Amino acid sequence: MTDVMAQLTEGAAAPVKSQRRDRREQLLFREAVIAAARDLFVQEGAEGLSMRRIAASVGTAPMTLYRYFPSKQHLMRHIWDDLLAASLDACSRGADAQPQLLHKPGAFAGAFMSHWAQQPGNYLLVFTAGQGGLVAAAGMRPVEQLPAVQRHVDALQALLDACIHPLAWPVAERRRLVEWIICQCFGYLHPMVTLAQLDWRDPDLLCRELVAGIDEHVRVAVSRE
Repeated sequence: MTDVMAQLTEGAAAPVKSQRRDRREQLLFREAVIAAARDLFVQEGAEGLSMRRIAASVGTAPMTLYRYFPSKQHLMRHIWDDLLAASLDACSRGADAQPQLLHKPGAFAGAFMSHWAQQPGNYLLVFTAGQGGLVAAAGMRPVEQLPAVQRHVDALQALLDACIHPLAWPVAERRRLVEWIICQCFGYLHPMVTLAQLDWRDPDLLCRELVAGIDEHVRVAVSRE
């Protein structure tokens, strides 16, 4: 975030209202705002996420921030969408890199776990701020109801359907397997992020073991059909 802020604050003596950012500068500013919101959340929780505090963190006036994000709710929704889009992209690359069809759901899940484990602040911002008082007080939809989350579920289901034709197994069984894989992912991520101070034997090895378990569940499901 330091490099981004340095680019944004260069020439800061000019009045805020006279600054005209080009597209690249707008993207840098957006990244800086997202990073500032994430850092404030990690340091102070949802209570620290005020537009005034975020604006101060990126060295701009609150009114400038409102030109990009009309409200804190709008800002949070954009942050969640951006971070979830990056997650889905990482998961898709993981699945694409796996040549064996039956192992693609596991590769998707493994990429999901690795992606979020490497950015614990973003994980907390999306999957804890989006579940608690922040969304309730603002009248926002919980994270799990966002289209970006549903796209993860749909992509995983599509990978499973490629292993077994969707008409060849009961909808309830397919849903059970999708839900089980999702639970494996969050069962790994939540303690890795929230209990990071524990002396985990080998987080990467544990992730690979979970992926192997997912592969085995998919293999068993296919063999029953």
